[in-house]
Amino acid sequence: MNNRLLIAFLVFALKIFAQNPQLQIANEYFNKADYEKAVVLYEKLLKKDNNIELVYDNYRTSLIKLNDEKTLKNFIDDVKKSDPTNYKYQVDYLLVIKKEDEKNYQKNLEKLLIKSKYNPLDIERLASAFNNRQLYEQSIALYLDGRDIQKNFRFAFAGELASLYKFTSNTKAMVNEYLNLLIQNPTEQSFVQNNLQVELETKDYDYLESQLYLRLQEQSLQQELSVLLAWHYTQKHDFYNAFIQERSIDKKLNLHGRDLFVLGNLATENTDFVTAVKVYEYIASTYDDNYTFTRAKKLAIQAKEKQLKVTYPIDSVAVYSVINDYNTLLPTIKRPEDKTEIERSKALLFAFYLHKNDSAIALLNRIITSPRVDRQLLAQSKLDLGDIYLLNGEAWESTLLYSQVEKMIQDDRLGHLAKLKNAKLAFYKGDFELAQAYLDVLKLATTREIANDAMDLSIHIQDNLALDTSAAALQMYSRADLKVFQKNFAAAQLTLDTLTNQFPKHGLQDEVLWLKAKIAEQIGDYSKAELNYKKIIADYKSDILGDDAIYSLAELYQFNLNNTEAAQELYKQIMIDFPGSIYVAESRKRYRQLRGDRLN
Repeated sequence: MNNRLLIAFLVFALKIFAQNPQLQIANEYFNKADYEKAVVLYEKLLKKDNNIELVYDNYRTSLIKLNDEKTLKNFIDDVKKSDPTNYKYQVDYLLVIKKEDEKNYQKNLEKLLIKSKYNPLDIERLASAFNNRQLYEQSIALYLDGRDIQKNFRFAFAGELASLYKFTSNTKAMVNEYLNLLIQNPTEQSFVQNNLQVELETKDYDYLESQLYLRLQEQSLQQELSVLLAWHYTQKHDFYNAFIQERSIDKKLNLHGRDLFVLGNLATENTDFVTAVKVYEYIASTYDDNYTFTRAKKLAIQAKEKQLKVTYPIDSVAVYSVINDYNTLLPTIKRPEDKTEIERSKALLFAFYLHKNDSAIALLNRIITSPRVDRQLLAQSKLDLGDIYLLNGEAWESTLLYSQVEKMIQDDRLGHLAKLKNAKLAFYKGDFELAQAYLDVLKLATTREIANDAMDLSIHIQDNLALDTSAAALQMYSRADLKVFQKNFAAAQLTLDTLTNQFPKHGLQDEVLWLKAKIAEQIGDYSKAELNYKKIIADYKSDILGDDAIYSLAELYQFNLNNTEAAQELYKQIMIDFPGSIYVAESRKRYRQLRGDRLN
């Protein structure tokens, strides 16, 4: 359809040029800025009234460029008399007489405004003419006068005024008109939110909030304003106050927790786990149907679990509390796959956070031997069981399970992950040749994260073997790495100290600092973790762990040391100094969050 319209337009244009070769030549002179020659031809064409629209804009511009104000005034005066309903001519005439006599200009402008303001269609036409000449203040005055006439529409022309205030950088007036638009037409909720999201800066948040509270006290249409206020709080990352608003909206509209689930997920994604739990617990306490209740309860427990996993040192009481919550929830779960997922979560908590490996193994074996377990969950549970056997030091059992998953799901993320775990296991055992064989295959893995991990470990092995033909230092490091995985931090620290003493100038020193930082972080010694990350950044920034150290230090500042300014600068550094880093996307998101940007 578009092609047909284009062809029709071209045919029409060719007919015009065929009928008016002078027009084509005149336009060529105009485009070359040869205005004198263009004017001569345009004036010949103007002898026919049907050519006025074709030549008007270029002829007017040519006379302005030639400073021929007398001819310009006479021309536009004649044209506006011949077509008095065309506001473009009226506005252009105003611009001509404005240069001669300001009083006459104001007088004619007032007449034009009075003439048009009683008819909404005339208001739109005249405002369009004003806007085409960037006369935004005149458009604003026209719309406001027209609004006074439209008694049945208190907020008439709100959308048009909001756009004009945007052009004139009058942010407060723009905010008020968008709120007027929402009150006038509640279906514009998304339009208003999208425009406010684009146009407002951090400094404007407080004004929007104050106006929303003011309108909520005055207006009967509180529902739409409450929705906007809740949205505003989410943009500020103030999820608790957003929850207060959404809770009220949920009651009034009987949304059955729909938007509250969205808010809870958003709070979780932005690491406000405390508010997320409150949101989900409210849903569970309000709606008693099995699906909504169990979904909300499960999400609440998962939010608690995520919080305890990023809080060091690990609080075993909090871990037991989460496990007990899962146990309480289990009898209410109807779907077998959901029950299995919960049992798996419990197993991982027992093993990695409470050191109760036997309990974890029993739970995972129950999942694996279940007759109807999902294939993906079966594979994942076998990988988990392999990890737990490795915690126990039973490497042979681990590699058997990893290899089973490799064969079960060869061209899948879990299959690639199993191969990566076998590579890592070979690395822990000091069999670097076998590890490289696995890694060479994994470099081509379709999952970017796995391919990157494989590449990093491969480079790590290659670089350090090249420096030490005996591989003694790398073998010592790999043993320490295994001890860290097994959460035997004291033994890992001792091995790393021995490595540093025996090989003080070895190229592994940045990796040693990295493991020491991770150990310090997990035992809650944040100042020591900070010191080690800073040493890597200062001495090894250009090496493979440079961006890892900056990102980890940023997280440490943000979540543990309450230094958001330092975290923000480090996230910014990732984006500038490491544009190809896997951390860029998340760094950009967190940088904008800490800067106070609104959510997308």
